[in-house]
Amino acid sequence: MFWLKKFPWLSLILLFTTYSIFGWYVSEFSVAWSHWLAEQGKGLGWGVQEELYSIFLYIFSAIIILLITFGLTAPVAIITFFVGSPLKSDIRAMFSVLAWSFAVVMVVVFLQYFLHLLLLVSAAILARLGLQDAGCNTWQSYLLLSLMSLGSFLVGIWLFTQLGRPLSL
Repeated sequence: MFWLKKFPWLSLILLFTTYSIFGWYVSEFSVAWSHWLAEQGKGLGWGVQEELYSIFLYIFSAIIILLITFGLTAPVAIITFFVGSPLKSDIRAMFSVLAWSFAVVMVVVFLQYFLHLLLLVSAAILARLGLQDAGCNTWQSYLLLSLMSLGSFLVGIWLFTQLGRPLSL
C-alpha cells in the first residue's frame, strides 16, 4: 500500500492531459491538412481519399510519441551516439558542428512545432522522473509511459471526433 502513496499521480495526470490535448490538436490539424492534400492529389491525378491522409498523420504522431518515450528510457546510449562518437576526428567534428547548426536553424524556423514537441517531451520527462522515484525500472517505465501517452493521445482524438469543436489556444 506504500507504493500507492508514492506513485506519481500528479505527473501522470499532467502527461495524460498534455497528450490528450496533443491528440485533439493533431485531429483538428488533420481535418484541414487532409482536405488540402486530397485536393492537391486530385489535381495531380492521385486517387487517395482524405481519410488515408488523416490515418497517416495519426500513425506518424504515434511514432513520434513512441520515439519520445524510448528516448527518455535510454538517454545515455542516445547521448553517446549523438554527441560522443562524432567528435573522434576533425572531419567528424566539422560535420557534427554543421549538423547541429542545421538543427538549430530548423528549430528557429519551425519554432511553433518545436515548442509543441518540447511540451510533449517535458511532460514525459516529468512522468519518467516520477516513475523512477517510485522505483520503476527502465522497461516498466517505458511500457507505462508508452501506454499512457498513446492512450491519452487516442482519447484526445476520440474527444475531437465526439465534440468536433475547434480548441482555442
